Order: sequence, then structure tokens, then C-alpha cells
Amino acid sequence: MKKGFWFAIIIALIAGYFINDNNQKLKEANKAKKICLEHFKTSDQECLDSYSSYAFKISEKKSKEKWPEYKKQVQKIENKIDDLKKLEPNINLLEYSYTSANEITDFRSGESLKNKKILIAGGETERSFFGASCYAQGYYVCLKQQTLNDDGNTNVRTTEVIITNIDEFPKIKDLIDKLDSYAFYYYKIVVYGVLEESGILDKKIKADYIILERNNDVSDEMYEDSLMRGIYSIKAKEYREYMKNN
Repeated sequence: MKKGFWFAIIIALIAGYFINDNNQKLKEANKAKKICLEHFKTSDQECLDSYSSYAFKISEKKSKEKWPEYKKQVQKIENKIDDLKKLEPNINLLEYSYTSANEITDFRSGESLKNKKILIAGGETERSFFGASCYAQGYYVCLKQQTLNDDGNTNVRTTEVIITNIDEFPKIKDLIDKLDSYAFYYYKIVVYGVLEESGILDKKIKADYIILERNNDVSDEMYEDSLMRGIYSIKAKEYREYMKNN
């Protein structure tokens, strides 16, 4: 009798587990269907299987289709960078000394760099999914420096040096804005100027002269990658907003 009782209990528990599991799967399937139909406007099986990564898949697909036209539009802007470089500078560039990221971030260099005319340069030069990147808002020079961690491995640390008077360089600002609108960051920015008073983590420079330099080694894959990242940033934001409100 007892054996039969416990056997029935076990069967009931197993049945309850499978019923609950099926209910959870049905609930998730209905949720996926709702998100795909309402937000992504599709019944694509890829979306139903993994709606959380569908924004990336859309971005990847669109970038493969659209990157040749995207490349043409970006190159028009890059050509304007070359045109600006032909203009004669209104300062004596030889008065400025190249200053590395290590010097900028070293607190001991504060006094030696005060009122000194310096030259700093930075930007993206290669395709990298996991490399160090700058994330500051606005107009700045992204400096990179190699450091050693406790294990003796090399890390890349970034420092953003904000350009405080970018409005004095409207043509440069316009080009940066246009490249930003295309989510294209494979170019270098070179600034001649003087560091302003700032905190340890807050670096600023008043520019006397600014040059943009195009990266002549940009491959088709890098153009496609830039387009994909740009599309994905929009699609991911739209997805987050939908999930937040639903």
C-alpha cells in the first residue's frame, strides 16, 4: 500500500514538472510571437527562436546589402578631409611638441606641460571587436597607451582629451558630425594646442589648429562593419525601448 502511495506521488510530481515545463515553453513561445509580430513586424522563425538577438541579425543582413552605397557616401566625406589638409596652417607647427598618452595621464607631468604647446593625435586605425575604445560624448582626441597588468600581460588603456573650443573650427566640426552620423570612426584627429586645467580623469585641450587624417587602409570589411554597428545601435535602442514599455 505504501509503495503504491509513494509511486503515485512520484508520478504526480513528474507529471506536474512536465506540465509546468510545457506551460513555461508555451508562455515563452507566445511572448516571442508577440515581440516578433509587434516590434519586428515579422513571423520569421529566426526571430521566434531568438528574438533577443534578432536586432543583430537584421543589422548584419542589412549591412551586407547596403555597404557598397554606404562606402560611397562615406568616401565623399573622406575626400573632404583630404581637401582640408591642402590648406596652409595659420600657426608654426614646429613650435609644438608631440606628447604621448603616458605623459598626459602622468600626474607628475602636470607642471611640465603647463602652458606648453603640444601635439596630440589619436583615432581608430583597425577593425577590432574587443579592443579598447573611447566613449566620451562630444569632440575629443582618443589617446591609447599600453600598460602591463599584475600578470605581466599587455593592456590598452584609453584617455579622452576633450577639445574645448571646437566651435572655432566649423569645417572640422562639420566633418566629425557627418562621420559620426554614419557611425564611421576610422580616421585620425590631430590637435595642436595647450592643455587646460583639469582633473586627473578629466583632460581638456584648447586647440590652436586641428587636422583630420583619413585612414587609407580601410577595407571593405571595415566599411561593412561600421554600417552594421551603426544600424545595430539604432535597432538595439528601439528594442530596449519596446521591452521597457511592454
